[in-house]
Amino acid sequence: MANRASKLTNPFTGFWFRLRSNPIVLKELRGRMRNWRGTFNLALFTAALSFAGIMIYVLDNRNYAYYYNYNYNQNTVPNLGTDVIVAPIPDLYASYNNSEKGMWLLFALLVTQLVLITFLSPTFTAGAIAGEKERQTYDILLTTLLRPRDIIWGKLVSTQAYLCLMIVAALPVLSVVFLVGGVSLSQLFIGFGVCLLSTLLMGSIALYRSAASRTTARAFRSAFFFVIVLFLVIPGIGFLVESEVRNQYQGGTIYMQYGTSGYLPYVPPKWLQIFTNITYSFNPGLALGQSFNQLNQNSTNLFFYTDNTFNLPNRSLSLPMPWLTFTILALILIALFLWLATTRVKPLNLGLKISKRKNKQKKPGS
Repeated sequence: MANRASKLTNPFTGFWFRLRSNPIVLKELRGRMRNWRGTFNLALFTAALSFAGIMIYVLDNRNYAYYYNYNYNQNTVPNLGTDVIVAPIPDLYASYNNSEKGMWLLFALLVTQLVLITFLSPTFTAGAIAGEKERQTYDILLTTLLRPRDIIWGKLVSTQAYLCLMIVAALPVLSVVFLVGGVSLSQLFIGFGVCLLSTLLMGSIALYRSAASRTTARAFRSAFFFVIVLFLVIPGIGFLVESEVRNQYQGGTIYMQYGTSGYLPYVPPKWLQIFTNITYSFNPGLALGQSFNQLNQNSTNLFFYTDNTFNLPNRSLSLPMPWLTFTILALILIALFLWLATTRVKPLNLGLKISKRKNKQKKPGS
């Protein structure tokens, strides 16, 4: 039994041991953390996120006070001016309460963190392999005993571990929203996981372009182009398709008579619901916003939702939460780009290995 258990756990322990003993990880992490810039960048990232959170909270309170106190010259009290309200908040802002304030404050902080990561992750990773080529140490790296996948994993971990440390250091800033209220621990964990996956996804893209490019500048430009396509272009295509379908349906084909008092509202077709769920989930910020909105409406299920906005459940599908769809897409893309990066790293002793194999194959027949 002990031997079987050791065989089952050997792949995981072996991978962890190779990762810890990877000289690339040890060298670059030690060099980064021993330098004063590592601590300074970490403190600067946390300070920038804290400042953004304070500004968002102050502006949010000002907007709330404005909507509550300003009357647009209606429902005024005589001799008290035109800006004193005596009626409840209008229906347009009736849902604007503390519970939603805490949730959207967390969402704003997460989006700010994602924006910072979008610029930092390609910057840190674009020079991982392209920098070796510029310093003319790439050939020396290939002559070592490290396999291509060990080189790729070492470069990825050494660059992304520092960014993951930044995300972990920002958790106390994000936890301040619990003082406002209306935020569950699951929402914080979902946002934390989406930020980590976004970092790894952009890092794997930048690492692939770094392995395929000769200069760091070219690797950064191409990696940023890939990020724009994934995060903006694909969701934009989904938005254009949804708008076109909505315009066609609202032209008279979808509005059927509903009894004698009205018409059926527009509900997207099932294929469009699936299409938009996938395309919108390519953007982590959009996936978080839609997930928080669904959790605010129905917090019983963290993984699936059904859009019953128009009380027509028979025309809606049970779809995975956008954050779950983003997680699946991110894992697939991370594996794809890491595999592509591995194929770009070709060790110099590959010809020697092939010649040895040919010699071994000739010996039995001779």
